[in-house]
Amino acid sequence: VDRVLYLDWEADQATHEERLWSLTVGRETIPAGAILYRPLFRPLVDHLEQVQTEVARHGINLVICDSLAPACGTEPEGADAAVGALNALRSLTTTVICLAHVSKSAADNSGPARPFGSVFVQNLARSTIEVRRDEGTGDDEITVSLYHRKCNVGPKARASALRFVYEFD
Repeated sequence: VDRVLYLDWEADQATHEERLWSLTVGRETIPAGAILYRPLFRPLVDHLEQVQTEVARHGINLVICDSLAPACGTEPEGADAAVGALNALRSLTTTVICLAHVSKSAADNSGPARPFGSVFVQNLARSTIEVRRDEGTGDDEITVSLYHRKCNVGPKARASALRFVYEFD
């Protein structure tokens, strides 16, 4: 059984469940207990022993970190905070997807954007994918483009896009 641990510094469980329901309604059902949700409030290094224990105890195959800046703690743009959080994620010995924001100026620019914070955020990542929302879609539709910006092993994937259509009753 595949198991996911969702580490959330940004929202609450009700918001997480609502988003998950919106993405999966009318599709394959996610088995009960497949996603373990954990709200966190301090830097990841403060929670690391607890998170490592959960990964081992529950046989976690994937950890999702939402998001890197609060996982780093104060001054996420500093090298110490970024390296500490990324090393903590690496210590989990399972696949990790870490969401990271970009600065407003990078988001407003049409060129490639780097994750907010220390250069080590980009440098220590094994693979990075930039996700950009197409602002030209309507209220009931979102299109996001994915750009593989870095890959330490093998070639980068070609750009792709996902389209989400919301049907309101």
